[in-house]
Amino acid sequence: MASEPVKLTTQPDEGQAVKVSAVGDLTLHGVTKRVTIPMDARLSSGQIELVGSLQFPMSDFAIDPPNVAGVVTVEPDATLEFRLLLQRS
Repeated sequence: MASEPVKLTTQPDEGQAVKVSAVGDLTLHGVTKRVTIPMDARLSSGQIELVGSLQFPMSDFAIDPPNVAGVVTVEPDATLEFRLLLQRS
């Protein structure tokens, strides 16, 4: 995902979560779309934790929702969730 820098508008206190957004290109199934993903950023014990999710229609990325003989079906929207821990090396 090519991205723009994530901008913090305030300096969070230790353990405090702040709302940020990541903007970039998401590629799934050979299709690339520009997305904005809302995240919570938290500073804890010298690490930055980023937690976010993005819900999107699978059709936006040319993905057909699985369907097994009409018995098992999947909703047409998918959710991408992640948790990143960043620390200095």
